[in-house]
Amino acid sequence: MPKSWHAFLMKKTEVMGIKVTEGRIAKGDKLRLMREDQVIGETRVSTARQGKEQTSKIESGQEGGIVVSPFLDFVIGDVLISHS
Repeated sequence: MPKSWHAFLMKKTEVMGIKVTEGRIAKGDKLRLMREDQVIGETRVSTARQGKEQTSKIESGQEGGIVVSPFLDFVIGDVLISHS
């Protein structure tokens, strides 16, 4: 279960900085964005990166950046739940 902890712009694209606390996040995964106990919306991972390298997945305990489509308005501390 990743938690958003940073947001930054990269070439006019908003990137969500995450740390995966359990499981994994992979390109193409469906995500449910949760704030406290409320569902904010659902989206899909379009890009995953670790450092400057594109990757297909980010494993538990690792940090990375993801771009989601459609974009959801997230805040630091939101929780992402990945499902297929």
